[in-house]
Formats: sequence, structure tokens, C-alpha cells
Amino acid sequence: MMKTVLAVLCLTISYANAEEAVARASAGAIEVFERRGVDELLVGSLPISGPMLDLLQLGDMVYVARGAQGVTAIDIRQPAAPREVTTFAVGRNAVKLAVTGGQLLVIVADYATLAFDLADPAHPAASLIGVPAHPGPIAAPAPAVAALPMTPQSAAPPAHVMAVRNGWVAIESPRPIARGDRFEIRSQEQIAITDPTSGQQYQAPSNEYHGMFEVDRVETQGTTSKASGRLPRGAIATEGDLAVPTAEPLHEPLAFPSNWRGMTRVRATLRPFLTVDNLGFGAIAELGVDYYLKAPVRVGVSMAPLGLLATREGAGIVGQLRGSAAYSTDFFEVGLALGGQVAHLGESSFLLGPSIRLGSLDGLHLVVQNDYVVNKNSTGDYKFGFASLHGELTIPMTRKLTLSLTGGGAAAWGYGLLGINSYLRGTGGPGTLIFHTAIGGAFIDDKGGTNCPNGLPPCTTAQVRGAGPTVAVGIDARF
Repeated sequence: MMKTVLAVLCLTISYANAEEAVARASAGAIEVFERRGVDELLVGSLPISGPMLDLLQLGDMVYVARGAQGVTAIDIRQPAAPREVTTFAVGRNAVKLAVTGGQLLVIVADYATLAFDLADPAHPAASLIGVPAHPGPIAAPAPAVAALPMTPQSAAPPAHVMAVRNGWVAIESPRPIARGDRFEIRSQEQIAITDPTSGQQYQAPSNEYHGMFEVDRVETQGTTSKASGRLPRGAIATEGDLAVPTAEPLHEPLAFPSNWRGMTRVRATLRPFLTVDNLGFGAIAELGVDYYLKAPVRVGVSMAPLGLLATREGAGIVGQLRGSAAYSTDFFEVGLALGGQVAHLGESSFLLGPSIRLGSLDGLHLVVQNDYVVNKNSTGDYKFGFASLHGELTIPMTRKLTLSLTGGGAAAWGYGLLGINSYLRGTGGPGTLIFHTAIGGAFIDDKGGTNCPNGLPPCTTAQVRGAGPTVAVGIDARF
């Protein structure tokens, strides 16, 4: 009897001294300890690759924030053999964890907060912040964390962008996809991320929101789903980007869409007209090539305008050739152009022109280009003089149509037109083709210097001029 009592007493003391397992992050592993009195005994470990930025233990479940690798749930009910259960929030740069009201809060590097319901602690499910799916905390609640804007996302692995072509995006996912599903596009461009808790920097995907799209076509191959959909205006996708499921309604920002980068733009317009003041034919054309760098910079060359006129008085040619560079963002651009002004009868001169764009390239915007020439006056001094003014105002009407008002003028030429830009293909990125049509009026006045034979009157001035209504056609192609 005495031996039995002693055995029970020893067993009771043993259980009293043995506390529940405690997990800690070490270099390349999660280590599990058991405390016995003041001592700690390492009883098990689980190798973990990549960064471990935060650890949160709730009873027998341990959650590890692993940056762009998401959050990993680890079961330590058997301390000697901890095991990985699931990984979720992949690609969102998880840096901090907290728990409140039965929800696991995952704070990501862009300072948004994702919420996951802990009704099943081994398999957290996406939920809305502040709306617990079951009463009561799973464990002693941590201090509440202020809710920040977030987008609910599934714990299932996200899809990846496989191809982008002519305004369409194709994705591949290990989970089923249905027609009508919507996905957010999250950039996977590598940037320097600062860990808010340690201040250390590391390279990770930016996960910047680049718009959303709706699935239009689905193809299932075994356990893999392939889907494609039209990219709305302003949505930008690159191969390798994440496509994260979302329940948000489809949004297409027609007025202020974002601009694509790393893209070449070729534009050409022809404005022919018949002169009505005398018998003749004329045309004012323009041709330009621009390249938008990954950085907010645009460089380009253009011949705008190139005016040709043929009447009974003769032929006239006027034109402006310029190279330009600009600081170019989604909704603002300021640049400077250098070039020359040429004419058949008139004088040629050096050209300098600042420009500005207010608004989005493929949305609501106003563009103004003001050019100056450098002239030598009668005293031999050089000075700036007005050369020309160009302007463009575009107003989006529908996804496919944009109203445009264009005009420009100088002493030797001028035009003004009302037109429509039709998006035949694409929504602004590579593969986009826009057709421009417009009606208005134009004139050309190529005038040369005064010619006085032997320096004495009578004097004559060489001049070819003409004006008339015009119908413009043009294209804007992106590559």
C-alpha cells in the first residue's frame, strides 16, 4: 500500500514539474522545449527554411511568419516530433502575428492586415477582421490590434500569372477555378523590404496591388486549373505575378488607370485637307515613338507636325523634329524637348519645348506642349521667341471609346479636331492597338523672306498658303 501511495505521489510531482511544451525559433529550425522546474529540456525540432520573422504559440499550435513564404502552422502536441500542418497567406510578406477574438491577425510588409478564423486552429480560414466565426478566444487573447484595410484571401495556394497578351491574362492554379471568379493581381517584383520588428532589410516580392480581373475561360487538366480573362483598363500583369482570389466587385478605373512600364509606344496621325481659299491639297501629319522605362521616365522622338501643301502658288513644307525626355508617373508627366523647326520657304531654327501631362495616359488627361525658337534680332543678340503650342484633352466614355480634342498652332500652320479613340485590342499595355478618327480644320502658311531686286523696291515675298476642313486618321500601337 505504501509503495502505491509513493508511486502516485512521484507521478503527481512529475506532472506538476512538467509544463506544456514551448516553441522557439532558432537558426533554420523551430525548437520545442519542456520546462521542468527552472530547467528547460530540448525535446524536438523541425527544420524551417527561409526567414522566420515572428512566432506565435496558441496551445499546441505554433504559427510562424515567414515573409513572402506566408505563415506556417506547426503542431507540437507531440513535443518530440513537431510537424508542419499547413502554410497559408503565401506571397504576402507576413512579418508580424497577433490573436484576438478567435482570429489570427497576419500583418504584412505593406502594413495591411489579414485575418484568419481559428475555429480549426490547424487549418485557419480567411475571415473579416472583427467578425469572429465562433465565440470566445482559442487561448488567452493578446492585446487587440487595430484593424487595417485588408482583402480576404484563401488559405489555399494562390494562382500564378502564366502569360499576358493583347489585353488578356492567363493564370494557373492548383485549386478549382470557375467562370466568373475574380482575382487580384499582386506584383512579384523583387524589392528591398524592411522588417518592422527588427529593422533589417531583405529582398522579397513587393506584392503591390496591380488591379483585378474576372475569369472568362476555364480549362481543367487533372488537378490543375488554367483560366484566362480580359484585363480591365488600368490592370497590369506580368508573368510570375500572383493571382489572389477575391470577393470584391470588379473595378475598372476608366478615368484614372495606371500606366504600364517597360513599354514602347508608336503613334502616327494623318490629317489631309483640300484648300478652300485656292485650289490645292495639304496634309498635317505626325509620327512619334516613345519608350516608358521601368523607372518613371519616358524618352522619345517625334516629327510633329510635318505639314505639306501644294497649290497653284507652289509647294510648301513646315515641320518640327524633336527628341524628348520626361519624368512620367501614372497621373503626371513633365518633360523637355530639344529639336529644330524646318520650312521650305521660311527659316529653320533651334527648338526648345517644355511639356506637361495632367492625368492618366489612357484615361482622363490634358497634355500641353509649348515650343520656343531661338532667334537673332536686329542687334545680333539671341532671344527666345514663341514657336508653337500643342494640346490634347481626352475624356473616357466607355471601356472601348475615348473622346479626344486635339489642336495646335503656329504662324506657319495650325489645326483643331474633335475625334474618337477606339481601343481595337488591349487596354493600354503591350499588344494594345488604338484607332483614332477625327474631323476639324487645318491650314499651312509657308512664307519666305522678302526679295528686293538690287536692294530696291518693288519687293516680293515668297508664300504658299492654304486652309480647309480635314478628316484625321491615326493609330497608337504598344509593344
